[in-house]
Amino acid sequence: MSDSEQLLAMLDETRDAVRAILAKLDPSAVVFPDVGWRVKDLLAHVAAWEDEAARSIEAYRDGRSYRIPNYSSEAVYNQEVYREWATADAATIRAEWETARDRLKAAVAAVAERMDTADLVFPWGARGSVKHLVGDMVSHERTHAEHLKAGG
Repeated sequence: MSDSEQLLAMLDETRDAVRAILAKLDPSAVVFPDVGWRVKDLLAHVAAWEDEAARSIEAYRDGRSYRIPNYSSEAVYNQEVYREWATADAATIRAEWETARDRLKAAVAAVAERMDTADLVFPWGARGSVKHLVGDMVSHERTHAEHLKAGG
């Protein structure tokens, strides 16, 4: 199995695991009481980061680089995403969550021969490989899957 096939399989496995967790949860259930994030807010958060990762990989494919415009910190970006999606309904957010994953997978497939080169600019400005960025996205979703299991 090639590196890109392995990454795509990891993305599928992780997403399937989260779908199974979501089947048991109310989208409005609070996951992070200290900030009020609900299940649907967590999905919007994951979708936003995966969409940004896809943009970085797409730019890389096209010989460009991409960074989140005016990015100052993870905390600020996360809060901006929360505010942007806070009033959206759960079905819209769920569709965006699925669409962002599809976009990320298509971007990975488009650069299958360049998984290990370390010249990709990540959405937050760091540099590394496609493999590293996708690994970060898988880890990100796995971490939040644990939050969903514990708090949803």
